[in-house]
Amino acid sequence: IIFSNEYKHFRDAILDNIPDLTGMMKRISAAIPPICNILNIGFIKIKLVAPCSIIAKNGANSEKVVYEDTNGYEYAPLIQTYRTGENGIVTIEIRSKKNHKFNNNEIQAVKLICDDMFILLGRARLMSAVHYANLTDTMTGAPNLPQLIQHGIGLKAAQKLHNFSGLFINLKNYKYVN
Repeated sequence: IIFSNEYKHFRDAILDNIPDLTGMMKRISAAIPPICNILNIGFIKIKLVAPCSIIAKNGANSEKVVYEDTNGYEYAPLIQTYRTGENGIVTIEIRSKKNHKFNNNEIQAVKLICDDMFILLGRARLMSAVHYANLTDTMTGAPNLPQLIQHGIGLKAAQKLHNFSGLFINLKNYKYVN
């Protein structure tokens, strides 16, 4: 499987810059069906539980079925569990297609796919944290100048901004006044 065109297309699709968990889950859902067909996978569910941290301000508790074969699947799951850097847990549950039992080669390939999904979900979460840090003030969490400019450009592009002027005042060393 690791040398197949289907695997290469899967990797190419999910290696894009996707800075959020929801977007990565959607990308996996769109790219995984050919891999599932080759490996006789009937069902994949990804669950993330993480405490409050820089990466997840309110913690995380999300679960998403990223693939489900319309013909059904077996009920004995293969479960891969991973720990995140902030002491969270990612669980990937995979079930074989109906009336199929994974052989040893399929199990090894399924574990590789699980590893890929875990690594890339972590990457998406870190990219989200970096994106947030880039657009907010570190002390207050308030929008910073780049975010205000980005928001203004978005409003202008959506034609929701007419006859508007803006004034930015950058107070150097304001933290000493505060």
